[in-house]
Amino acid sequence: MDLSKIHKNIKNASYNTKEEFERDLRLMFENCKTYNTDTDSIYRTCCHALEQYTEQLLKTLPVPRKSTRVDPFDRDLRWNALTIKERLPILQNRQTEMVI
Repeated sequence: MDLSKIHKNIKNASYNTKEEFERDLRLMFENCKTYNTDTDSIYRTCCHALEQYTEQLLKTLPVPRKSTRVDPFDRDLRWNALTIKERLPILQNRQTEMVI
């Protein structure tokens, strides 16, 4: 697991729960420690610092409500993950729907 895969999962709305997201983050940190065994390695040092920072951020994430409605927060996260090229057809479709 790495940040690019986590980003892809966010972009594709693949995470169903906060726990799935947290599990992938923790797996990424464990992989870093596994493959960078030198304790003086800059990679390991950065991994440790990022892991501590991530733990603090995870405490602030809201727990998703169990609902069939789309949570606006989740919708915003997916929208923000899209590139301009990916947003254009969506906006054009919305514009067409408004005209019809």
